[in-house]
Amino acid sequence: MAQQVHAAFMSPAAAAAHNSTHSALSSGFAHYDGPEYNADTLLPALLGSGNPVTLAEAAAIILAGKDYINGHFALADAVVGDEIYAHKVPDAAHTITATMNPWAPIEAALSEAARLLVNDATAKYEAHRLNTGGVWHAAVDTVNNVGTPNSFSALEWTDLKGVERTNLLKALWNDHVVLTSGGVHSVADTGNQITAVNATYDAVDGADWIKWLALLTDLRTKFIAHPPTASHALADNTNIVSAALPTVPAGTYDLVNDELTQWNLHVPSTTYHAMADAGSQTSITSVATLADMLAAAQQLYTKVLSHVTAAPISRAVRIVV
Repeated sequence: MAQQVHAAFMSPAAAAAHNSTHSALSSGFAHYDGPEYNADTLLPALLGSGNPVTLAEAAAIILAGKDYINGHFALADAVVGDEIYAHKVPDAAHTITATMNPWAPIEAALSEAARLLVNDATAKYEAHRLNTGGVWHAAVDTVNNVGTPNSFSALEWTDLKGVERTNLLKALWNDHVVLTSGGVHSVADTGNQITAVNATYDAVDGADWIKWLALLTDLRTKFIAHPPTASHALADNTNIVSAALPTVPAGTYDLVNDELTQWNLHVPSTTYHAMADAGSQTSITSVATLADMLAAAQQLYTKVLSHVTAAPISRAVRIVV
């Protein structure tokens, strides 16, 4: 990690003299030198333009992080002991090797599973409120109808439509389960109202999958629990949602978990650093949900930045062609 200077603009002797002075100023820091800069363009100080706020940005940070962090691990003294370039020795022991798909195919798989669940929930709800298949209610609920379409084909489906339909199902469901007028239910089933917050959709960032998955989870649970309850004239064991919850494809969290593991082993080690930097370890050590993944990407962004800049203001010079 150094200021890269073209050979035409600095002699090896001048670079050596500068670096000798720099090395004398390098004590008291985890690294002997800070982030690498190119003579022509300033290389990114970190993994992109800012701390991620969406899952797409988090995935981009995680994907970029593999090369960035591995590159950081490799930067070390050209001559062991001269205290010029970053680490004492390269850190090959903690190389990140896991892989991850880009966000687009992950989101596509989630979206298709959401379509199947929303379609199933819509059909089962409509059949339940209309007494299709049995006299579940003493009186049909004619108020809380979904309207059209009853289902979305793969060509018709968009995440915006899915978010809107899920929010509509929540509102209709919460009115339906407590409806006692006309004898629809013998008693209000307040315990099976949906309490998860509404899903949201942004024209630029798309669906907020963390909110949407939480709502779909609550909705599916309540859609299964309410129909057989004793609030009905006849327990409805027919119109039970069976479609699965959307889940991320297998292996989605492998890369971020590898990054967390290797990073947290690297930063406090005095094998590679002049001083341990335990403060740059992440508090998140493993990921199992999309919410965890976003939080981990945010921590990695912050902690990588704090670690690679744990160096003197003085910068060594690296001559490049």
